Amino acid sequence: MALSESFQVVVVIEKLPSGWKDFKNYLKHKQKEMTMEDLVVKLRIEEDNKNFGKDLILPAAKVKAR
Repeated sequence: MALSESFQVVVVIEKLPSGWKDFKNYLKHKQKEMTMEDLVVKLRIEEDNKNFGKDLILPAAKVKAR
C-alpha cells in the first residue's frame, strides 16, 4: 500500500517535537501543497535558525549569571 507524498508530509509535520509548535502551525496553515523535499529544506532552515539563535542567547546568559 503506497501513501501519497502529501500524506507523508502531513505525518512528518504532526510528528515534530513540541518545541517546534509555532513552526508546525505555520506549516499546517500554508495553502500550497509541499513535497517531502520542500519540507526537508524548510526543516533544515528552521533548525539552522534555532541553532543560530541559541549561539547568540547563551553567551549573554552566561555573562549575566556572573
